[in-house]
Amino acid sequence: MRSRAATPLGRAVTSQAVAWALLALSGCAPGPDLSAGDARALVPRLPAWSSGQNAAVSEVGRAWSRADVEGRLRQADYAVWEEGDVLHFACRARAEDVMLAGGIQTPMRRLPDSDLWVVAARVKDLDQAAILYSFLPDFQKGAMDAAPLGGSWRGATAPAPPPSAWPLAGETCDLELDSRHLNARRALTVYLPPGHGPRTETTVVYLTDGQSTAEYARFIEPAIQNRQLPPLLLVGMHAATARDRTGPDDDPRGAEYLEIAGDERFLRHERFFLEEVLPRAEKEWGAARDSGRRVLFGASNGAAFALSMLLAHPDRFQSAAAFSVAGGPPERAGRAGQRACLLVGTLEGGLSERNHTRLWAAHLSAAGADVSLATRVAGHDRLMWTEELPRALAWLLRRELEDFR
Repeated sequence: MRSRAATPLGRAVTSQAVAWALLALSGCAPGPDLSAGDARALVPRLPAWSSGQNAAVSEVGRAWSRADVEGRLRQADYAVWEEGDVLHFACRARAEDVMLAGGIQTPMRRLPDSDLWVVAARVKDLDQAAILYSFLPDFQKGAMDAAPLGGSWRGATAPAPPPSAWPLAGETCDLELDSRHLNARRALTVYLPPGHGPRTETTVVYLTDGQSTAEYARFIEPAIQNRQLPPLLLVGMHAATARDRTGPDDDPRGAEYLEIAGDERFLRHERFFLEEVLPRAEKEWGAARDSGRRVLFGASNGAAFALSMLLAHPDRFQSAAAFSVAGGPPERAGRAGQRACLLVGTLEGGLSERNHTRLWAAHLSAAGADVSLATRVAGHDRLMWTEELPRALAWLLRRELEDFR
């Protein structure tokens, strides 16, 4: 048996912290103005896991004793520990239900006549796993008054996290565009690398779910400073939120990102990106106009949008990084010479990202694209996405990187 301390997320009681944890279930990240209630409205009601969903992770039935759990918790509010290939989660919460969210997603079980909640997961290749997790009390009721507890857990042989920076030496700026195509104001977050001048044409990464741009920049900036990446602009388009819903069951983010949904909002968002965001980025921040120096990036639904743009506009985009793709490829074929770096977690299953990502890899490869498909022992998890983006960009930009060095 081996026990290691988990890395805490922190206890600041903010609506953004709540929303981050809630949206770990759906793979998107909230903006600073997104409340927990807004976030909850966008989270799908996922079924409890089963071995049929993903053989790499399954619940383990075990007899829990209150004394054992109390011993694990001691004076803390939660604990995570491993025994062999089983990862155990326990927390203390006065609630009617508790959802475990993040890399592993499942309802927890309450010990009788207590405020203790537990669940155990058998994970294939657990020592290689890196998992973000949070405990969401009263998830089904939709009432949370404080930031959820949580942190990250990393196995003994899991990939080491790349260097990160905070505060950033570069600059981030937030602005809103009054979009004629979306008929609404939509936020952008832009990262400018250290020493950037607007008259210097710079390789650019266009991100979906751009409200998380600063989080990605924490890992991109050290790679630039260590000359593992060329100087990069990050231009992040914020996702639609619950405020953009047209009805109680509407998913505005999915409607804008998923071409297969057949929603007019996808086309409007495409025009917003091509006709409003690109010209603004090129004029104001010196974003590269060369298709070989534009990179598309997204995760989950955002990954599907990035790949759709790669296929639809080969004259404008030559490369994309797409992680945990939600949604399969359209009938439109790719083009030889394009590059795509795809990533999926072995613990993903309920939303079929594993299958969708592999379908996209096969679809692009069949057209002659240069495709990299990688896996990690992780779930549908921003821990994996933020850590792997620098490596993906280094692969996509390897030719430019040779010139830069």
